[in-house]
Amino acid sequence: MNINVNQMERIGTKVEATIEFESGNRAQAVFEFPNDADLSFEEAERLIRKEWGAE
Repeated sequence: MNINVNQMERIGTKVEATIEFESGNRAQAVFEFPNDADLSFEEAERLIRKEWGAE
């Protein structure tokens, strides 16, 4: 699974991500991490992978 973080909003730490599956399908989702105000793109990708069970 490939996860590409497209956009991050620092207010409430919203992360918009595109998730690309091995099948070729793609999903766009918005994740909120209210306790992680200083989240980097790399950390966001790691947390999203963890949420989807890919890590």
